[in-house]
Amino acid sequence: MATVRARGTGFEVQVRRVGVPQYTRSFQKFRDAKAFASQLESEMDQGLVHDRRRVESTLVDDLLERYAREVTPLKKGATVELARIRALRRRPIARYSIGRFNREAAATYRDDRLLQVSGSAVNRELNLLGAVFTTARKDWGYEFANPIHQIRRPRENRPRRRRLRPLEEAALLAELKPSVRLPDGTYAPGGVRNPYVAPL
Repeated sequence: MATVRARGTGFEVQVRRVGVPQYTRSFQKFRDAKAFASQLESEMDQGLVHDRRRVESTLVDDLLERYAREVTPLKKGATVELARIRALRRRPIARYSIGRFNREAAATYRDDRLLQVSGSAVNRELNLLGAVFTTARKDWGYEFANPIHQIRRPRENRPRRRRLRPLEEAALLAELKPSVRLPDGTYAPGGVRNPYVAPL
């Protein structure tokens, strides 16, 4: 049973359940306290909570760093995924502990990012975060609910159907001409080194 009560200038949450350690946490805002209590009770109902200390002391950044080191290098698209992980590690969500990065935090992240990039780009980030959290739960032994699975996904962008205009095609092919190799072995600016790109 969760109890939320005013304490000093903030609010204190106490969650008690038979067979599970008691948890007490303080928050500045009432809604954050209620969200934590709801999330923790949900995890208890799913049998995911045994000892919260590990998830409270582990940051989202810690999981992203480990995933980039252990999992991403094994993938075909490792270079692109590493770039996406580096970008995620610079965002505020990386400073959350995984115990505090709940459904509400994930939804706020989604909504904030939708103001900056397309729905398709946000979905790619959410897919990556979801994969990181799933790996942490299934392979690394972290006991927490995956918040990415609990939020609504944004709509994908409509596919593009625009074709190149004649002048655009000519400009593109001009840029794809083979580069000129200089006597010192370097290449002159412009063009490409692979002669098969333009025909392709």
